[in-house]
Amino acid sequence: MSTEGCTRLPKQVAHGKRRRMPSRFSKEKKLQILREGSAEGGVTRACRKYRISVSTFYRWRAKHLPGDMDPARHLRSLQLENRRLKHRVAELSLDYSILRSALVNDRGSEC
Repeated sequence: MSTEGCTRLPKQVAHGKRRRMPSRFSKEKKLQILREGSAEGGVTRACRKYRISVSTFYRWRAKHLPGDMDPARHLRSLQLENRRLKHRVAELSLDYSILRSALVNDRGSEC
Protein backbone atom coordinates (compact mmCIF):
# COMPACT_ATOMS: atom_id res chain seq x y z
CA MET A 1 0.00 0.00 0.00
CA SER A 2 1.71 3.13 -1.22
CA THR A 3 1.03 6.63 0.01
CA GLU A 4 2.69 8.33 -2.95
CA GLY A 5 0.69 11.20 -4.30
CA CYS A 6 -1.49 11.35 -1.19
CA THR A 7 -1.54 14.53 0.78
CA ARG A 8 -1.63 14.16 4.49
CA LEU A 9 -4.05 16.23 6.49
CA PRO A 10 -2.78 18.06 9.55
CA LYS A 11 -3.30 16.07 12.74
CA GLN A 12 -6.05 18.40 13.98
CA VAL A 13 -8.13 17.99 10.83
CA ALA A 14 -7.41 14.26 10.58
CA HIS A 15 -8.89 13.67 14.02
CA GLY A 16 -11.99 15.77 13.44
CA LYS A 17 -10.74 18.88 15.22
CA ARG A 18 -10.92 22.19 13.47
CA ARG A 19 -8.77 25.17 14.03
CA ARG A 20 -10.69 28.23 15.04
CA MET A 21 -10.58 30.89 12.40
CA PRO A 22 -9.62 34.32 13.64
CA SER A 23 -12.57 36.69 13.65
CA ARG A 24 -12.85 39.20 10.85
CA PHE A 25 -14.30 41.68 13.30
CA SER A 26 -12.96 43.05 16.56
CA LYS A 27 -15.23 43.34 19.57
CA GLU A 28 -15.57 47.08 18.95
CA LYS A 29 -16.55 46.48 15.32
CA LYS A 30 -19.11 43.86 16.40
CA LEU A 31 -20.64 46.36 18.83
CA GLN A 32 -20.80 48.96 16.05
CA ILE A 33 -22.57 46.45 13.78
CA LEU A 34 -25.00 45.62 16.60
CA ARG A 35 -25.78 49.32 17.10
CA GLU A 36 -26.38 49.75 13.37
CA GLY A 37 -28.61 46.69 13.34
CA SER A 38 -30.60 47.95 16.31
CA ALA A 39 -31.74 50.93 14.27
CA GLU A 40 -35.25 50.65 12.89
CA GLY A 41 -35.33 47.79 10.36
CA GLY A 42 -31.57 47.69 10.28
CA VAL A 43 -30.73 44.06 11.10
CA THR A 44 -31.06 42.79 7.54
CA ARG A 45 -29.41 45.89 6.14
CA ALA A 46 -26.46 45.68 8.55
CA CYS A 47 -26.04 41.96 7.85
CA ARG A 48 -25.91 42.57 4.11
CA LYS A 49 -23.54 45.50 4.49
CA TYR A 50 -21.02 43.53 6.56
CA ARG A 51 -21.72 40.17 4.88
CA ILE A 52 -22.72 38.29 8.00
CA SER A 53 -25.71 36.02 8.55
CA VAL A 54 -28.69 37.12 10.59
CA SER A 55 -28.05 34.22 12.99
CA THR A 56 -24.50 35.52 13.52
CA PHE A 57 -25.92 38.96 14.30
CA TYR A 58 -28.28 37.55 16.95
CA ARG A 59 -25.55 35.29 18.38
CA TRP A 60 -23.29 38.34 18.78
CA ARG A 61 -26.16 40.27 20.35
CA ALA A 62 -26.78 37.50 22.89
CA LYS A 63 -23.06 37.32 23.71
CA HIS A 64 -22.14 41.01 23.80
CA LEU A 65 -25.43 42.58 24.90
CA PRO A 66 -27.02 40.08 27.31
CA GLY A 67 -29.25 42.74 28.87
CA ASP A 68 -30.57 43.80 25.49
CA MET A 69 -33.70 41.67 25.62
CA ASP A 70 -36.99 42.16 23.82
CA PRO A 71 -39.21 44.21 26.20
CA ALA A 72 -42.12 41.74 25.95
CA ARG A 73 -39.81 38.81 26.70
CA HIS A 74 -38.24 40.73 29.58
CA LEU A 75 -41.68 41.51 31.04
CA ARG A 76 -42.71 37.85 30.76
CA SER A 77 -39.47 36.80 32.47
CA LEU A 78 -40.14 39.22 35.34
CA GLN A 79 -43.73 38.00 35.68
CA LEU A 80 -42.57 34.39 35.92
CA GLU A 81 -39.94 35.29 38.51
CA ASN A 82 -42.51 37.27 40.51
CA ARG A 83 -44.94 34.33 40.48
CA ARG A 84 -42.18 31.95 41.57
CA LEU A 85 -41.10 34.24 44.42
CA LYS A 86 -44.69 34.74 45.63
CA HIS A 87 -45.15 30.97 45.69
CA ARG A 88 -41.93 30.58 47.69
CA VAL A 89 -43.01 33.26 50.21
CA ALA A 90 -46.35 31.49 50.64
CA GLU A 91 -44.58 28.16 51.28
CA LEU A 92 -42.23 29.71 53.83
CA SER A 93 -45.10 31.52 55.53
CA LEU A 94 -47.03 28.27 55.83
CA ASP A 95 -43.95 26.47 57.20
CA TYR A 96 -43.50 29.25 59.75
CA SER A 97 -47.14 29.04 60.85
CA ILE A 98 -46.98 25.24 61.24
CA LEU A 99 -43.73 25.37 63.20
CA ARG A 100 -44.98 28.20 65.40
CA SER A 101 -48.22 26.37 66.25
CA ALA A 102 -46.26 23.16 66.97
CA LEU A 103 -43.97 25.09 69.30
CA VAL A 104 -46.94 26.71 71.06
CA ASN A 105 -48.58 23.30 71.55
CA ASP A 106 -45.35 21.82 72.95
CA ARG A 107 -44.68 24.67 75.37
CA GLY A 108 -48.26 25.49 76.15
CA SER A 109 -47.71 29.24 75.80
CA GLU A 110 -47.57 31.84 73.03
CA CYS A 111 -44.13 32.76 71.61
